Amino acid sequence: MEVINKPDTLNDEQPGHNNNGITPPPPNDPPKTDKNDKFPHPKKSLPALILGRAVFVIVGAMFIIMCIFSVLELIVTSNQPYLVPNVVDQSLHQDAAYLQIEGENYFREIVVIRDRPADPEDREVTQIPVGKNFRLIFTPKLASAPEEYRLVYRDGPAAGDNKTLESQLERKANHDKEGSFDVITVTAKDGKWPAGRFLITWPDAGMFGGTLFAYLNVTDSK
Repeated sequence: MEVINKPDTLNDEQPGHNNNGITPPPPNDPPKTDKNDKFPHPKKSLPALILGRAVFVIVGAMFIIMCIFSVLELIVTSNQPYLVPNVVDQSLHQDAAYLQIEGENYFREIVVIRDRPADPEDREVTQIPVGKNFRLIFTPKLASAPEEYRLVYRDGPAAGDNKTLESQLERKANHDKEGSFDVITVTAKDGKWPAGRFLITWPDAGMFGGTLFAYLNVTDSK
């Protein structure tokens, strides 16, 4: 049997040849690179390295110091009463309650609770030693009757005790022309406040009304 070789057919079957008999060029292999050179970085100079480390140390130290001061502040504030005169001012402002101790030329603002009485611990309440004279000052925009600015004992004594306390108090109503608000002042008639734990109540002169509350302890050292 005669076998006829067909060059075109053989060329089609051989790898690296196309149908036109033209041999394509060999594929280009990708350049070999080192794994460490995948993301090349320029080398930093010695001063740059020193500066970078110094900045890192400084920032870290500042962060640690900030954390230490935050912890110390948290410890201090957690052990301090919160119902205390929290603002000391040289002048009166509207819609506040103040305590002024005799001989002081500034006012201590008392924390006010709105609409609902609380049950604070003694350490959370403003403490005044017995025998020290002071006055309570209220600054509503428009004051109601002075008798509505009341003090009662918190310990629930007989009604006669609150009646006796009421007879020892003196109230005065004025108007602050510069601030355009009324001023109600409550003092002890003879300058001697009795020892006790007191609840202070007065009407809210704001838009929605209601009742305002504050707390005061006159402590006996005995």
